[in-house]
Amino acid sequence: MIKISRFYVEEALINLDKILFIDALTRQIGGEEIDADRCIYLTSPDPTQMCLAIERAMGMVNSDRRFIYIDSLSTISLYKSLETLLKFIRYMVGKIRIKGFIGTIFSVEKEIDDAYYSQIALMVDEVIEAD
Repeated sequence: MIKISRFYVEEALINLDKILFIDALTRQIGGEEIDADRCIYLTSPDPTQMCLAIERAMGMVNSDRRFIYIDSLSTISLYKSLETLLKFIRYMVGKIRIKGFIGTIFSVEKEIDDAYYSQIALMVDEVIEAD
């Protein structure tokens, strides 16, 4: 993951030394774990594992400019119920706010039921739709 990402981010002049990754796929598919200093590898996209890893990563960030990007809610919803997904988002949004991070949560349109999407939209400050 980091090798591929490095190609794209170097073009945008992004310093990868200041980015931590949480990878919930590589171990699951038996892929090679690269750069363990900047990547926390999980065995699955289980929301409990993800919450613990995200909190650990948040504690490792020593900057006033702190940002978290969660991709993708629709993937998490494949492994757990939508009710569990809502609890995960509610918990993470609270942690992001308390710890002073800026957060972006990504979801593919129409991969989450409209009723759940509406509930998630109420938890965040702004919903941005892209074409």
